[in-house]
Amino acid sequence: EEPSCTYLTGLSVLHVACLHGRLECMKLLLESESADVNASCPLGRRPIHMVLTSRSRPHSHACLTTLLQHGALTNVATDTGLTPLHLAAAEGLQGCVEALVRAGADTGARDNRGHTPLDLARIWCHRTIARCVCAFVCDSWVLAALQIRLCC
Repeated sequence: EEPSCTYLTGLSVLHVACLHGRLECMKLLLESESADVNASCPLGRRPIHMVLTSRSRPHSHACLTTLLQHGALTNVATDTGLTPLHLAAAEGLQGCVEALVRAGADTGARDNRGHTPLDLARIWCHRTIARCVCAFVCDSWVLAALQIRLCC
């Protein structure tokens, strides 16, 4: 079967490997360069969205790191406006949240309901994740304020 083909659900082989946290399979597909790391399914989900689910545990962080190393987009949203950071925050995946923010994920992104990743962490009672996202947001505000002060 061709790695780029899709199933009836519109998911590619890479999507399915990511969904189930099959790191070695993902690496084979990505290193063969026959799978598109940013391919979209009919609902706008990319492989990066698929690794941020409970089904990909305990390999979510390793899978995410592999996708990022192969050029996965950090701020790409699904049709419902969910970014990878929204999903990681909702699932309580702290290592993934930290990796996404370090890779440039937008902590202020809003989904179609107006929720930010911080909102989803709070809704799902992931206090550690909420504190982590808050720390990143506060750090960016402090840096912005310092840059403004230095310019004036």
